[in-house]
Amino acid sequence: VVGADGTVTDVRVVRSLDAQLGLDQKAMEAVRKTTFVPCKIKDVAVACVVVFELRFTLDSPSPIPAGRFGVGAYEFREGAGMIAPVRLRDMKPQYTAEAMRAKIEGTVTLDVVVNADGSVGDVQVTRSLDTRFGLDAQAVNAAKATRWQPGTIKGTAVPMLLVVDMQFTLR
Repeated sequence: VVGADGTVTDVRVVRSLDAQLGLDQKAMEAVRKTTFVPCKIKDVAVACVVVFELRFTLDSPSPIPAGRFGVGAYEFREGAGMIAPVRLRDMKPQYTAEAMRAKIEGTVTLDVVVNADGSVGDVQVTRSLDTRFGLDAQAVNAAKATRWQPGTIKGTAVPMLLVVDMQFTLR
């Protein structure tokens, strides 16, 4: 509840993130410290109920740990000073003759590690379209040939894990 003077007079958690580790408590503390522009009815400040969402993020992203695909790279996420890699030269996957004859169309989804120099490191198929006629392999080849401007964290180029879709469409 925001009072007529813009100060928070009451706080409660509507949807809990975590009561055991104290995140709910930290959210309520943050809200209590916030001053709001008061609600008004006909230019008269009044108390009102305000519902908003607080997001918790880690201050510094951590590289992917051993035992997972993309070890040492960072998973891109908005915020935390991260800027996603940008494609400089996009390579399109090539159809195999067999896949064309079979008239296969669709998408191959890949996990791609863009290295700190913009080259592509490890690539893994996460959603297959075709293993029989070679389209998954063609998608991996195209991903490895793509050139990127590297992703950065707080201005420093770092290896970054991205999800990339490769489309196969017959004309």
